[in-house]
Amino acid sequence: MFTSGSEYLYTATKKRAYFKEVTILIPLSWPDRSDYTAPGDARYEWADIIVADYNSRYSPGGPNNAFPYTKQFAGCGEQSLYIHFTPSFLLNADRWSPVVGDYGRVLVHEWGHYRWGLFNEYPDHITDKDQAQDFYHSETRQTWEPVSCSRDWKFTPLKYTGRSPNPYRPCKGDQTEGYENGCIMIPKKSQPPHVTGSVMHSHLNFQKIVNFCDNKKGDPGNLHNSEAPTKQNQRCDGKSSWEVMREHPDFDGKKNNRPRVVRDVTPTFFVVRSKVMRIVLVLDTSGSMSTSARHTKIADTARTYILTMAAPGTFIGIVDFNSGATIVSYLRKMTSDRRRDALANLVPEDANGNTCIGCGLDKAIKVLKAHGDPEGGKILLMTDCMDGDGESTQKALKKVIEKKVTIDIVAITDAEISQNIENLATKTGGQLYLQTDDSTSTGAREAANANAGMPSVFETRVEIESSVVVFDKGDLFFEGSVYIDETIGRLTTFDFTYFHTNPSGEAAVFITIMSPGERTFDRFQASYENDLAFKKVKIRIPGIAEPGEWTYYIYNQDTTVKHDVIVSVASYPSEEGVDPITVSSFVCGSLIGVVDNKPLVIYAEVKKRFDPVIGVKVIATVERPNADPVRLILLENGAGADLTKNDGIYSKSFSQVLGVGLYGIKIRIENNGGAKILPYRSSLHSGTGIYLEPELLLSGNITEYLGNISIELPGAPIPEIAGVPAPNFTRGVSGGASSVSELPPEWNPSIDTFAPNKITDLAVLNTSFSMGTVAITFTASGDDFDFGNAHHYVIRWADSSQELRNKASTTNEIYQTDVLHGNLNSPAPYGDEEIMIIQVATVPQHLETYSVVLGLYAVDESDNEGDMSNTAKATFRKVIPTPEPIQTTTRTPTTETEDQSCKYLYHPFLGVFLSGDCED
Repeated sequence: MFTSGSEYLYTATKKRAYFKEVTILIPLSWPDRSDYTAPGDARYEWADIIVADYNSRYSPGGPNNAFPYTKQFAGCGEQSLYIHFTPSFLLNADRWSPVVGDYGRVLVHEWGHYRWGLFNEYPDHITDKDQAQDFYHSETRQTWEPVSCSRDWKFTPLKYTGRSPNPYRPCKGDQTEGYENGCIMIPKKSQPPHVTGSVMHSHLNFQKIVNFCDNKKGDPGNLHNSEAPTKQNQRCDGKSSWEVMREHPDFDGKKNNRPRVVRDVTPTFFVVRSKVMRIVLVLDTSGSMSTSARHTKIADTARTYILTMAAPGTFIGIVDFNSGATIVSYLRKMTSDRRRDALANLVPEDANGNTCIGCGLDKAIKVLKAHGDPEGGKILLMTDCMDGDGESTQKALKKVIEKKVTIDIVAITDAEISQNIENLATKTGGQLYLQTDDSTSTGAREAANANAGMPSVFETRVEIESSVVVFDKGDLFFEGSVYIDETIGRLTTFDFTYFHTNPSGEAAVFITIMSPGERTFDRFQASYENDLAFKKVKIRIPGIAEPGEWTYYIYNQDTTVKHDVIVSVASYPSEEGVDPITVSSFVCGSLIGVVDNKPLVIYAEVKKRFDPVIGVKVIATVERPNADPVRLILLENGAGADLTKNDGIYSKSFSQVLGVGLYGIKIRIENNGGAKILPYRSSLHSGTGIYLEPELLLSGNITEYLGNISIELPGAPIPEIAGVPAPNFTRGVSGGASSVSELPPEWNPSIDTFAPNKITDLAVLNTSFSMGTVAITFTASGDDFDFGNAHHYVIRWADSSQELRNKASTTNEIYQTDVLHGNLNSPAPYGDEEIMIIQVATVPQHLETYSVVLGLYAVDESDNEGDMSNTAKATFRKVIPTPEPIQTTTRTPTTETEDQSCKYLYHPFLGVFLSGDCED
């Protein structure tokens, strides 16, 4: 697949790109072999492509019929999460190639989605169920055309009836009067010889399709169709695939990877095998760490990681540094509580001297080398970033990169950090976390949990709760609760850490836990561990924790002072083969980009293996330098920053930048009822389409041709995705940290410079030919990106999509007097659905069909204008072709319905129903 795909990619990118090297990462669970090499920095969670088994709700066709797809979550031109293939698909090329095309071509199609943020150029009735169209009325040709790219493709219009033995028949209508409802367009077997695009149009069985569509008019066979209602046009403002690719850093116009002749584009393959987690805790014990007891907090984090977080079998070493560095312990394997206790007792807690981060990193590499090849090792650096020897740090970084070791950093600071420090994470593929001096900050704990390691799904540590309880003077107790669901419950631990020394010599807090069945766990039971040396109380729940709400009570034993208690609750999958509900978080964009009106978008994915979990409450807390944290509710509504509804990926823009410094992100997930787990379908995300010849579809010999292949036929009704209720659950995860190192001198956070979000889901519900009215729907955009309410909307219409996208003066504006339902001057809050009925124009009654293109944008109180929305075509049809009535001699019901999907919208002012799908 990669070999043929590399050649195809080289051709499709005009000799500018190919697959040079491919690393295949073998799971740790597979037996080792002499030809497997060290993994270096290759990790499953960083993979461009994953090969993962089918799960019970992954694909409607069953385990042998799961198509590849790309997990897209961001906007046009943005890289996606990964491409997903299944072993069944990869091992059955002879079975699937006839309907999807050569596997190398399939890979390049998915690579377009993944690497360059391209979207499908064909009707996608899964991802865009509400907006997908198979044909449209062309504004330039004034004819009805199939949705395609390029537009010179030739199609056969068919209608799926579902009848046996011939489930298809020819469509009623033509390019002049249009087609009947439910008509689909199937490419003809023979295409014009000049048609060479497009790779993203999906019909890869055609050998002449060797190009990404472009905007160059001299090549009509590969000319982008910017007026077709595709997701590529919707999300990329009408740009062609090659235009988007040219703007990508891979090409940057003509600057990078210029065309060149490469004699052999066969990739070089490396087969490597995962290793058990090897991690060195590098702890800052310099004098500056005594500020706000920072040294005590990182010591507690290190001990907690060793005692309860690190997966069994993890190798852990410890280095501390100040003016120099000391190896506290070489790598030790965590195989028992006794070994964990022994290593935890070695964690240093003093703080004196200067800061030499490079010294600590050098010793960490030495620790890893003592255990063999350091490649693939991990360093968890915890420091206040007040580096006294930058030159030493830069030298150490070069060595770390050379050895392919990853550095995660816990920055314990309320101020900005130097680029040198940030580079330690970014240039080694690591993550940056923020631990502030605020008593409620838990960044260090979250960093440690992210490095818990997971040799298998069964050994995945699931963080349920990570929070801080603050006891003021006189406070007696605190009551909290978490939900433990049936997917987890094994090795459940409640961990409470305090930093105050009780003068009585006893623990500063006592804990009581109540199970859903009212079983009590307290200090009088063997499961209660009171560690006075580490100032920690642990309660391990025996067996499998009962599903439901668990309540914990913290009783304060010294009310004379204010002090804090860190609460951590974690568990493991309940049994082998059970997939837990998990959460991951990531960001797109940069904080400095916010200043240029490009929002930082926070994402959180909630899933059960590959099944999206929808309808949960997702709260992001953003810690800011020298200011209170900001709480954001992430949404999964398919609008604004959210690419696809019901994919389990929640998002929200962040704009509250106050100044330079670190911004830390923490995610909390809550479901107290109402959430659903959807059966995952590969086609929820942009993926590869299938092709069957129209002659085959009309012949009725589909079953004989496909054999044992089970696929959803083109045009067949798409069943609603019915989810199953999700259990009540709680989860927590870190989103890492982002840094702002400098801001423009004239920048002032009190001045409103942020425009409303671009509206991305404008759609026409229906039209009235006789009255010239259009009903439209869209999601309210917000004020500053996706916060609050905009001041007003501006709706425009034109004969050309490009005019609207450019906000040209030749377009026509809709005023409030033209609005029959809705209010342009009273936008709803972000996320709410808006429905408006507008008077567009007087439709020329002598025409059979008349079309205009609509677009809108929001404006805030400071006159900041949002970008023009996706364009939507309003087509007024005098007559919709209908087939001849079906003659039957019995009353046996059939599966075919003709034009029964009319959408009516009642207009109270006119007192009539408006519809564009049925006669007026």
